[in-house]
Amino acid sequence: MSPHRLILSLAAGLALAATASAQLDFGKLSKGLDKLKQGVDTAKDASKVAKGVTGIGPEEERQIGDAVALEIIAKYGGVVRDSEVMHRINLVGQALARTSDRPDLEWRFAVLASDTVNAFSAPGGYVFITRGLYERADSDDVLAGILGHEIAHITNRHALKIVERNEAAAGGKSLLLKRSSEAREINAQVQQINSQLGVDIGGLVKAIVETGFDAPTEYEADKDGRQLAVTNGFAPGGLRAVLVNLKQTGENRKTMFSTHPPLVVRLQKLPDEPAPPPAPMPLPAKLDTTGDAETLARLNGQVLRVLIPADGQAWHKHAEGEVLLQALTAAVQVEFREGAVVLAPGEMLVLPRNREYRLIAPPGARVLALAPTAVAF
Repeated sequence: MSPHRLILSLAAGLALAATASAQLDFGKLSKGLDKLKQGVDTAKDASKVAKGVTGIGPEEERQIGDAVALEIIAKYGGVVRDSEVMHRINLVGQALARTSDRPDLEWRFAVLASDTVNAFSAPGGYVFITRGLYERADSDDVLAGILGHEIAHITNRHALKIVERNEAAAGGKSLLLKRSSEAREINAQVQQINSQLGVDIGGLVKAIVETGFDAPTEYEADKDGRQLAVTNGFAPGGLRAVLVNLKQTGENRKTMFSTHPPLVVRLQKLPDEPAPPPAPMPLPAKLDTTGDAETLARLNGQVLRVLIPADGQAWHKHAEGEVLLQALTAAVQVEFREGAVVLAPGEMLVLPRNREYRLIAPPGARVLALAPTAVAF
């Protein structure tokens, strides 16, 4: 495919080049449930799995987590599909998970499309916070405190201990929405796992999202989650700061941490530490068209740079991804093996992946480039 000239605004160019983060979806999880079903079908005594937490191996834990995660996603309106949100929560969450007691789990972090203020975890490494809580995390220190709490529930196997004690409400109703044939199929698989594996998925979900863990368990998760955040270099007062903020705005048990102990008690159990400063407001990047080439900003795995085409520039190609170019101060010729395209100031061009090119421009010309971080010019 030959390159196409794009006469676009800078904002539109950025949107075209931005990459989307991976999303949680029913398809991926349903494949895991099907795999679990196959394993259960071949087991001689599947009911042994539910006789104690030590009987739940890594594979069973992961697949039970898949089923629980599906129910949570269904109950809270699905996953927020915003690449910047997904990037941020996974950047902080994965950093914490790598130094947790269980770094080997397939950790996954997502924001749920609900305005309530809550957070949940599922066995096997699933961590969810609602949009209402995410919007209260005004810094990565606060977000780390929230995620650390949920990671602690998983590393301490709190949900699996509910199974061990057989405390999940029997016959808990599935929360999966019957809006598609895929959802109905997944729901049937979950119900089959209920009977064959001996784990009441519906009851376990109810215990997690409606009843909640007991107070000592929540205090333990607060303590261990705080320590995990501190170990990773985040400010120690992150979790406390968001709890103080929620208390000051008025605690509503119907919409705020309905499954957790009262905020005032949780605050009493946490150290009295100052709140971390909020994230600074981003400053506008100054576009200097007279100085040396420079990096202006980073955006979703992309880097925005100002380039100074050199005389007799060598041929280039980028295997890492497409590159967006915009001529800034003078006309620039983008030469390909099969021909050339001239960009007037303000015009844009998307360079295809692995297409050889070179830039020809008058002295002092500047080119704006948006490219994956790994691309070298």
